[in-house]
Amino acid sequence: MSDKGVMSWTAMISGYSRVGLVGNAVLLFDEMPKGIRDTPFWNSIIAGCVQNGLFSEAIEFFRRMIAEEGLGGRE
Repeated sequence: MSDKGVMSWTAMISGYSRVGLVGNAVLLFDEMPKGIRDTPFWNSIIAGCVQNGLFSEAIEFFRRMIAEEGLGGRE
């Protein structure tokens, strides 16, 4: 799926999460190139974890987002 845009990746992750296939969503998430990840993309995996009761995993993805997007610094 590497030729797809960020919207396609986000839709697939959301779809897997909605039907309870969070493992597949995570595998797909890990395949996506880091350079094109955006806020809705991150939200799709975090929300998918929360909706399926995977709260610790949701926090871990949030921490990864902060680290990868450079949002942890203070301005």
